[in-house]
Amino acid sequence: MQEEKELFFVGVKNPIELRRTMLESSKEIIEDLQKYERLKTLRAEKAKQIEALRTIIKEINRLVAKLKAELPTTSLRIEEIKTPQKLKNPKKDIKEKKEIKAEPKKELTELEKLESELDAIEQKLSGIK
Repeated sequence: MQEEKELFFVGVKNPIELRRTMLESSKEIIEDLQKYERLKTLRAEKAKQIEALRTIIKEINRLVAKLKAELPTTSLRIEEIKTPQKLKNPKKDIKEKKEIKAEPKKELTELEKLESELDAIEQKLSGIK
């Protein structure tokens, strides 16, 4: 026994609490690994579904091209369906509304025109005083 092995012991305070925290940490690590495995399977399933969708789209495009080739050619065209103008250009609608409001003013009689001019002059005079 020329070489004697020295043994060191370290005192652990609250060994039960230390064991509990280590087991809880191990449990959390295992749960995280399980979540990661589920994520991997979901990604693989997603990639599989995307590939299936691509195959279906290619098949649809091939069938559409085949259908177009089989249909007779004609010079007839379908008229475009007009959507309500509110959906097309809202700025244009605002301009049209202003034009609609402006049109009744153009149809004023001479008497109404004179009255409106008189009101405008009276307003200016009241602002001067």
